[in-house]
Amino acid sequence: ALENGLLLARGDEQGDVVLHVSEKTAVVDAVTGESRSLEDVKESDTIYAWASPAMTRSLPPIANAAVVLCNIPADFGVPIYAEVQQVLPGEDGKVSVLMTGDIILHMSEETELLQGPGFTCGNTFLSDIRPGTRLLSWYSMVMESYPSQAVPSKVLVFPSAYTVSYTH
Repeated sequence: ALENGLLLARGDEQGDVVLHVSEKTAVVDAVTGESRSLEDVKESDTIYAWASPAMTRSLPPIANAAVVLCNIPADFGVPIYAEVQQVLPGEDGKVSVLMTGDIILHMSEETELLQGPGFTCGNTFLSDIRPGTRLLSWYSMVMESYPSQAVPSKVLVFPSAYTVSYTH
């Protein structure tokens, strides 16, 4: 770990990269979805990270991290981070959402909703999920269709980058 960042060995021919971690970066336990800090990431840990595609031209290149997953057990299906493209309301309060990456997530009151960083209010509801909202979703089985479909057991909800707050 570096100050405000992580040096990653990517395990491919592209070489190392530095991930810049700021107060906006969500460092998340891959199993529980609980918030962690950069100090919880140890040298030689396996992590998953979603970062901005823009990188500096330095060597190694530096990219800004949006989400860093740590505490990943061996053979564990890590949750997937993606943005909501379209919301399809269903019956009985159920909601289906089309995500980037062409997967539809089917959610209901049985889906455990966790609140990601950036929210300023109390609880998170299915109605808070709208286009632009980003989700970190735990699911084990994907139905082979186009688009693919899954039923997540747990979803960490990040507020939309497009949310506008009004002051009265």
